[in-house]
Amino acid sequence: MTEARTPRGIEFAIAAAAVIGIVASGVSRIIAGENGLFGVWPFLFGFFTIWVNALVALAYGLRWRGGFVRGLATTMIVLVGLVYHVQLSHLRELRDVWQWTGNALTHYAVPVLVFADWLWFGPRGVKWRWAGAWLLFSLAYTLFALVRGALTDVYVYPFLDVATLGWDGFFRSVAAMSAGFLLVGLLMVALRKAMTRLR
Repeated sequence: MTEARTPRGIEFAIAAAAVIGIVASGVSRIIAGENGLFGVWPFLFGFFTIWVNALVALAYGLRWRGGFVRGLATTMIVLVGLVYHVQLSHLRELRDVWQWTGNALTHYAVPVLVFADWLWFGPRGVKWRWAGAWLLFSLAYTLFALVRGALTDVYVYPFLDVATLGWDGFFRSVAAMSAGFLLVGLLMVALRKAMTRLR
């Protein structure tokens, strides 16, 4: 049986949703006068959410069909949606339609679309070891956030705020997050293997 592949229209829709979500988030901050036209983008790319939505936009917009990259994008964006909904959503009050649109797309719509695509059109031959390799993406962001925080004294996520948590708290937080990332990655692999057998 031939492998199902994501239709081009769906790939375009997912990439577009990620890009529109990022742009809408930036426009909201520009309108509010928080960062300015040029300052807003360096600020936004301090967020893991924006990193991952950019990864999704590239993976789907450029049609990177490799199972490793698609699995990485899926694992990271699913975690973006879960962590935001469980830990961060109550910390934000959405002030305008631009921020509402950006939030809805980057934290909810894109994660759901990518997850559905992974289940239905994901690749065959996914490897269990990929879940461990995918952790490198989250660890790279953690290092970036740590350096950025040290230089600017701005930590955009409370669970990575070493100034508040202290080093012990920071490393406990990173360890817990890494375990969560690994667990979700393994779950994505397991789901893909199960769907392949069913098809």
